[in-house]
Amino acid sequence: MSNRMLLFVGPDCPNCHDVISKMTASGILDAGTAESISMRPQIIEMEDRITPFPLEIFDSGTVDGLAAGAFNDVRSLPTLIYMRDGEVIKRIDGDHEAISEAIGKWARDEKIS
Repeated sequence: MSNRMLLFVGPDCPNCHDVISKMTASGILDAGTAESISMRPQIIEMEDRITPFPLEIFDSGTVDGLAAGAFNDVRSLPTLIYMRDGEVIKRIDGDHEAISEAIGKWARDEKIS
């Protein structure tokens, strides 16, 4: 079973910056990674622990981020998509508090409902 989480953010999105800040404060992202997100989409892999599945962060300010957003029908930012075996299991569009909570559960290896 292949699970992954896609997070779409934008450079001019205050709620996106809030999600990234919370991820940095909780240790999910380091400051350097958080700053470089505006430069290119990334696959974030946490070191020193086994992650339940990868978190891919896409910046809508890049061509690749826009293309991935169009492919995944992203219409508002931030957007979080949780996938299992290529199928969307859960999607959160535009609700930065719910997205932060879901990512926190992922980092603690809890079930995302």
